[in-house]
Amino acid sequence: MSLAVFFITFFALLIIALPIAGCFATMTILPNLFNSAFPVDAEMAVRTMANGLNSFPLLAIPLFVFAGIIMARGGISEKLFNFFAYFFGNKTAGYPCAVIATCLFYGAISGSAPATTAAVGSMTIPLLLKLGYDKKFIVALVAISGGLGVIIPPSIPFVVYASTASVSTTNLFTAGILPGLLIGFLLMGYAYYYCKKNGEDKEKLTANFTEIRSQGFLKILKDSGPALFSPIFVLGSIYGGLASPTEAAAISVAYSLILGLFVYRNIKFSEISDPINCRMFY
Repeated sequence: MSLAVFFITFFALLIIALPIAGCFATMTILPNLFNSAFPVDAEMAVRTMANGLNSFPLLAIPLFVFAGIIMARGGISEKLFNFFAYFFGNKTAGYPCAVIATCLFYGAISGSAPATTAAVGSMTIPLLLKLGYDKKFIVALVAISGGLGVIIPPSIPFVVYASTASVSTTNLFTAGILPGLLIGFLLMGYAYYYCKKNGEDKEKLTANFTEIRSQGFLKILKDSGPALFSPIFVLGSIYGGLASPTEAAAISVAYSLILGLFVYRNIKFSEISDPINCRMFY
C-alpha cells in the first residue's frame, strides 16, 4: 500500500467523523489487509493495546477524572471562587485573581486542564461578563488558567508521560508545583496590570462583593473548606509516602464521594449503584 493511499484513507476517515481512536486503529491494521506479509494484524494490534493499558500507574487517570466529575456536580468551582473572592474581591483585579486561584485548586482536584476550564469557566465567565469585564480578556484568562491543570499536580499528562518514559510520577508531580504556582502568580500580575490600565466597574463589583461578604466567613468556609482540603489529602498522601499516585487517585474518589453523599448531598446512592442512568456522566 502506497503512502498516498494511506494518508488519503486516513483523512477520509476523519472527514466522515470516525473517532480519532478508530482512525488510528483502522490505519494500524490497514497495511496488513493490503499485504499479508505486513507483521501487524488485527490480533497483534488488539493484544498490544491491551498490554499497553495493563498498567497500574495508568489506572490513576480514570480515577482522577471520576473524582473531578463528582466535584463538578457539587458546584465546587463556585464554592472555591466565593472563598477567594471573599478575601480580595474588593481589590483591583480581585475577581480575575480569584478565577486564577480557583483554577489552581480545581486543577489540583481533577488533574485535567479541559475539566478545570469547563468547570470553572461555565460559572465564572458569565459572572465576570455581568460585572463588566471584557469578554476576550475573561475567556483568555479562564482558558490559560484552566490549562494549569496540565502542570499542577496531580496532572493526568504527567501520569501518562511517567508511564511511557518509566520515570517517577511523584517526582514529576513535585517538579510541577513551582512552575504551576509561578505561572499562576504571573497571570495574577498581568490581570492586575490589565485591570489597572483598563479600569473596572467598581459599582457592580462592590455590589457583588457585598453579597458574598453578607454570607459570613463561617458559611463560606463551611461550603468551600472540604474542597480546599481535597488537594491536601491527595498530594499529602503522595509526598508523605503513604500512597502511590494511583492509590492517591483512589483516595480522591473516596473523598469526593464522601463530600457528594454526606457533605454537599448532591449525589444519591441510587445514582452510584446504577451508573448507566447516573446523571454525573452526562
